[in-house]
Amino acid sequence: AKLLHLADIDAAAGTAEPATRVVGAVASVLDIPVQVGGGIATVDAAQAMLDAGAARVVLDSATPPDTVAEAVARLGASRVVPTV
Repeated sequence: AKLLHLADIDAAAGTAEPATRVVGAVASVLDIPVQVGGGIATVDAAQAMLDAGAARVVLDSATPPDTVAEAVARLGASRVVPTV
């Protein structure tokens, strides 16, 4: 595989905080980029996942357009994936 996508189902359902530590642990042992989604609806949450080692974050579909625009501006278009 050229990319691993991690889906944090618990965070997406709102039953848990995003699993930043898990993302970091997985990313640290792989030689391919890790993309993560689920429960990421703020720029700070996206930044935390990127800081943990994710190469790219997938924002929740309910993320407001202005937040998506801010995330792209601050974090880079190649690192932020909006969903519809």
